[in-house]
Amino acid sequence: MLNSIKIENNFAHSNVTFTFDKGLTAITGKNGTGKSSILEMIRFALFGSSALRTEAKDYPKTKVTLDFTVRGVNYIVSRTTTKATLLREGDLIASATKPVNLKILEVFGYGLEVFDTANNAAQGEIEALSAMRPAERKRLVDSTVGLTVIDDLAKWCRDEASSKLREANGWGGSINMPDEPIAPEVQSTEADLVERQERLMLEDRERRDLEVILANQPDEPELPTSTILEDAEELETLVYERNALVTKIARNEQAFRNLVPATMIEEQIEDARRLNIQKQAYDHAFMFVRDNKPVSWTKEDIAAWTAELDTWDYYQGWKKLADQGTTTCPSCNHTWFNRAEDMALYGDWEGKEAPPKPTYNSLVMIKKFQLMLDEWLSIKTKWEAASKLIENGPPVTTHTEKELVAAENALLGQAHYLELKATIERDRATLVGMPDRTKDLTARREYDRAVRAWKALVEVAQAWKAEEPKRRQRLAELAPVPGLLAGVMEDMVALRTYTKLRAAYEVAKAKAEASRAKVDALTAEGKELEAAAQALATIKAKVKSYLVPSLSKVASIILAQMTDNALSDVVVNEDFDITVDGKVIDGLSGAGKAAANLALRFGLGQVLTNRVFSVFMADEIDASMDEDRAVFIADCLRNLTQKIGQIILVSHKKPDADNYIIL
Repeated sequence: MLNSIKIENNFAHSNVTFTFDKGLTAITGKNGTGKSSILEMIRFALFGSSALRTEAKDYPKTKVTLDFTVRGVNYIVSRTTTKATLLREGDLIASATKPVNLKILEVFGYGLEVFDTANNAAQGEIEALSAMRPAERKRLVDSTVGLTVIDDLAKWCRDEASSKLREANGWGGSINMPDEPIAPEVQSTEADLVERQERLMLEDRERRDLEVILANQPDEPELPTSTILEDAEELETLVYERNALVTKIARNEQAFRNLVPATMIEEQIEDARRLNIQKQAYDHAFMFVRDNKPVSWTKEDIAAWTAELDTWDYYQGWKKLADQGTTTCPSCNHTWFNRAEDMALYGDWEGKEAPPKPTYNSLVMIKKFQLMLDEWLSIKTKWEAASKLIENGPPVTTHTEKELVAAENALLGQAHYLELKATIERDRATLVGMPDRTKDLTARREYDRAVRAWKALVEVAQAWKAEEPKRRQRLAELAPVPGLLAGVMEDMVALRTYTKLRAAYEVAKAKAEASRAKVDALTAEGKELEAAAQALATIKAKVKSYLVPSLSKVASIILAQMTDNALSDVVVNEDFDITVDGKVIDGLSGAGKAAANLALRFGLGQVLTNRVFSVFMADEIDASMDEDRAVFIADCLRNLTQKIGQIILVSHKKPDADNYIIL
């Protein structure tokens, strides 16, 4: 049941709410007032943009909110062309267009196509069923009921069955069962063979090593000789002593080169430094005199400036109070200042001339001059002494402090200079008698290494001779090893080859068995799909055997109610030929034909949807009818409200209805 709809920003309806009651509701008004738009917005609210008469872009700001009831449960759907929400009993159950569409389909159990057949008749479509050929009616009803889905499923089952059986035949022709490989006559396991191989390989390596050792008997080494009599330790001492003397001479020569002979005596150094001190004192005095200038005023000037400023301030204070007026006694004509008592604090200036303006009108400035004078008096004595010091100009200096320090150092190192020179000459004379024995030390070390190597070779030759008998005996014991190793390797190759062949065989066998199982499964699945196709055909026949008689029965009852039994027997056969009271439906009069078409539409609604959503909407179905026929259709619709809870008729006429929406 429809409860209400709110329409915003939709052509004739900018912001309006319509409510619906049970029974027949007539929506009337002049052309262009938006009568059909109300039904369009109901369909749009339920099924989205596919229910609009034009493209969604033509409804950019349209928003609808529909309140409706299905099976006693209240729902509210709000929708624009891009957004949607669905409430059930006040709780949000879906949000966004696609989820809301799916949930609406779940609530109703059918979509827009079934709705437009069983719940809605658009303008000019009241006789659409009778105008169709029987085959077209059959397709429409099959589509509405869902029998076309059964046909599609049956065809899919037959096609899939054929595909599965063809695939099974294709797989069956390519199955080849592999031949099982023959196991080799090897008694040991691969693990045993690996263990024997590792042991024999070690023994074979030992055998080859013995062959090499016995084929390479070491020669007796020759004892090395040397012409150097001293041992390495004595030569190391001689080389160390000579190198130490060479290092000492080099260090003393470097120190000697860094010494400078004295160029000044001590008295000359003291005189030069005294001049430098006098120059520093002159520089300090000069900067002090330059940075501190004497002031030109005295303490008396400061006192005079202060007195001038005080006198001026007293006069200004007196004058400011005097400007506030005087009072004259009416009896004696005596006149006095209004602020005479306060003016007395500033002296008596009455009849006197104003004092001259002060030299400085700011006590802060006078205090600044006072501070400058105090600072000058504190440094005056020092400044006069510094001025006297710089009267004769700066003293002339001859050497820098750095030069004087160098001269002092040279004077102090004069004795060391002579001593170091004598030491160098003495060490050079000693070095002449010490020949360089470095090459002899190197040769002696090489000789000592050669002797050690000779001893090692002698030990090796002696050891080889001592081990020779045992090695030859061991070599004889290992002679069969190569043959044994070759036998083990041959057995391992045979065993591993069989293992690989066996693994390949198992894979091929499993593949063949899987292919055989797949063929069996495809065959069984194909047979099952063929059986399913047959079962669907049986189901369709049973559905139609129920549907067609039910449709005829319900349509007959509705038609009798609509025509007050003037017409009562509607027959729809399996080929969907329609007769009414034995006459072909197209042979009926205009009113009877319209009533029969409505009865069939309502019959479909009763059979398919009425228990879910007992609503029927008709848009201008009486538009092309004369007044009598339109009244007849309206009366039929009112009679049907006993079967259908809510019928909404859009009409430009004014039919007799239970409720009206007038635009």
